[in-house]
Amino acid sequence: MVRYDLSKYPTLLAALGKRETIEPEEEDAENVPVTSSQVTFYNPANYSTLIGILTAGTSREDDESDVHEPDVHVVLPPEDSKQHIRSPSPSEDTKPPARQNSPSPPPVDATALFNKPSEEVGTKFRAVVNVSQKGIHPVLRYDIPGGSTCYTFAYQKRRAKYEVYCCSGCRSNGTRTTIEVRDGEFFSEDPCLLEHVCSPKNSAEDEANRLVYKACQEICVTPEFASKKPRQLWQEISNYVDLSSEDPHRREEMLTYFRKRGYKSRRKTLSRALEKLRKHGVPMTETHEEDSEVCSRTSPSRPESCTPAGE
Repeated sequence: MVRYDLSKYPTLLAALGKRETIEPEEEDAENVPVTSSQVTFYNPANYSTLIGILTAGTSREDDESDVHEPDVHVVLPPEDSKQHIRSPSPSEDTKPPARQNSPSPPPVDATALFNKPSEEVGTKFRAVVNVSQKGIHPVLRYDIPGGSTCYTFAYQKRRAKYEVYCCSGCRSNGTRTTIEVRDGEFFSEDPCLLEHVCSPKNSAEDEANRLVYKACQEICVTPEFASKKPRQLWQEISNYVDLSSEDPHRREEMLTYFRKRGYKSRRKTLSRALEKLRKHGVPMTETHEEDSEVCSRTSPSRPESCTPAGE
């Protein structure tokens, strides 16, 4: 094996920069063979590293022991085909995929639907609960859609699963037009489709009357009203009606109806409420001349007393 003298060659960096034939120096000219005037430099690009050049001429055993490993080229699939590749999970090999069944809806109780109307029926025929004139049972008002009129229904009787109400206007005409009511405020059917023998009432006027009934019932049990005159109570009820509705148009309509006939139209009602208040044991400090119309008799042994006017 030919051993090359590396001292005759320039450095590695210089050789990498100059890949050309190198002329021998003058002092080494005698060592050059006669048949050759030039020395061919081996291209360092044939070797991977400097260490490879230094160990290239060591021994044949070292050369034979160097076994070149074959190059392994990994071919990856294209990007389009990757989305179709899915590695199977262990559960897929052992058991088939479980079938997903949608849960069955719970059974519908027919009696529950009958006792409590659905949203479509309940909200459509919902009543407005108001106070009655006597204050024992509530009165239900149904405002007719698209207008300013209504029907009012008074309590009649109670069944096991519903209550029976009667139209107030039809009852005044001697006819009982009844309707079933559930949960105290839901009509079982459209109140307008009943066989009425009356005309609908004005909704604002009926609400104003209900507010007067409510105020009189509060007067009967409130001792603070005992020292006031009926005219003062009428003014306070007027203010109460003014604050009862958020709709300006409806509030103005209610006030107009309440004040249309003035104080005289409500005087007996307010005097009767004050008389009931005195029956509860609250003495009146003043004698009102407005109460003379409802006084039935006067006892000389005690102050003037007034009995409520007949209903």
